[in-house]
Amino acid sequence: MPWGRGLGRVLDRTRPGWRERRRHRRSLWHLPKVIVFLGGWAALAYGGFRLAWALHVVLVPEHAGRLGEFWPEGIGFRALVPSLMLVFGPAVAALGPAGLMTNLILWTIPPARRAFQAEARNRRDLSFAHQVRDLTRATVRYLGPVGIGLALLGAATLRNLR
Repeated sequence: MPWGRGLGRVLDRTRPGWRERRRHRRSLWHLPKVIVFLGGWAALAYGGFRLAWALHVVLVPEHAGRLGEFWPEGIGFRALVPSLMLVFGPAVAALGPAGLMTNLILWTIPPARRAFQAEARNRRDLSFAHQVRDLTRATVRYLGPVGIGLALLGAATLRNLR
């Protein structure tokens, strides 16, 4: 896949050693990790969207009770861009907390914890503490501010639902 090669090049620059770390992750516990992450991310993103919509209704009271009219068929560009910000802003902001929540949940399951500890043996960058630190940093520095900024901008600029 062409996008896969491009993503690999980006990760080579931004996350040196990611290919080697991926080779060390062999546990079947990564499947439930993905499922828990996606469920948590969807729930947090939806909650964030509802918060952004509530703020939008405070700013534009005539949209109160009109959430059902959000993204109607034939939506115009001037409504589409802010509404995309309202949806994708919280989705971006939810990535970090969903990852942290996933790690915490799986860490409380002894067989999963043992499997992840075995994978992290001799690899400090795969340890629970290192993963939590990196996810927290990414959330505070990038994901949170970008996601919240997009949501606020969308809430403030959406004036017409069509």
